[in-house]
Amino acid sequence: MSVTEAADPPRIVLSGEIDIACAAALRSVGGRLASALAAGDRLPVDVADVTFLDSSGVGALIAVRNAVAATGGSVVLRNLSTSVR
Repeated sequence: MSVTEAADPPRIVLSGEIDIACAAALRSVGGRLASALAAGDRLPVDVADVTFLDSSGVGALIAVRNAVAATGGSVVLRNLSTSVR
């Protein structure tokens, strides 16, 4: 599993299994990026290389969405893999 933060433009790139093992890292990265967003900004989350997503991963994505929404922004899931759909 991998949670990667990119700064220009801000985005999150996920790969592998998104489960309890990486949920805290995803929440942390999402919160950090959310604090840098302005109202109306979008935070893309690329999930093309995600092979597994459990309820912990879904919960972390919801936490990221909530943090971004608190700044007036939105989260956009990109490159949905079959595993994520």
